[in-house]
Amino acid sequence: MTQETDDKFTLIQIPDDWEPVDEDRGQQRALFLCHAIDGHVRQNLVLLLSKCRDGAYGKSVQQSLQKQVNEWVLAAVIKQITCVSIHRAWLEQGGDEAPDWLLSFALVSQQETDEICAQPEASELIEGIEQLQFDEIIPALFDKTCQDLGFNGEDEASDFLCALILSTCDLTRELLLLSLSQPLDSLHRHLLMYQR
Repeated sequence: MTQETDDKFTLIQIPDDWEPVDEDRGQQRALFLCHAIDGHVRQNLVLLLSKCRDGAYGKSVQQSLQKQVNEWVLAAVIKQITCVSIHRAWLEQGGDEAPDWLLSFALVSQQETDEICAQPEASELIEGIEQLQFDEIIPALFDKTCQDLGFNGEDEASDFLCALILSTCDLTRELLLLSLSQPLDSLHRHLLMYQR
């Protein structure tokens, strides 16, 4: 849904007539956005961690992973990437200059992650990045997730993680447009693809 121009995207601004017609439909659309991003991150992060545990990125990564990463750490990292990518997509749409309904939609989408993983709370994750400049968000997210997973930030596993974060931000931009523009039954069908 973005248009390619010289290896850069042209951002499509969300029009006001995409505002959900009522709270329930807005909630369903937010639920789609949250779960679709979560599914993408989960699938790719589980693949990365599986390769790390199999020793594909060396013994030091394998050993630090065994000491540091459990199901709660994994869930928190997935939530962190999901919340931050939603926040970043909202900033791309104008941040504080965006319509109030779009801010509300972004907040509801982030809060939905609290249903998937209770801690840390979505509001806490966003507070941690609100003071950052836009260009500082991805590096800060990368540093935090490397620290949580026990990566040194310079190995092949860290490269894969960086690529995952970048692809998630790109995908979130697309999914935000989908979540607000497509019929709800199409969104439900689309979501099933992430849950397989």
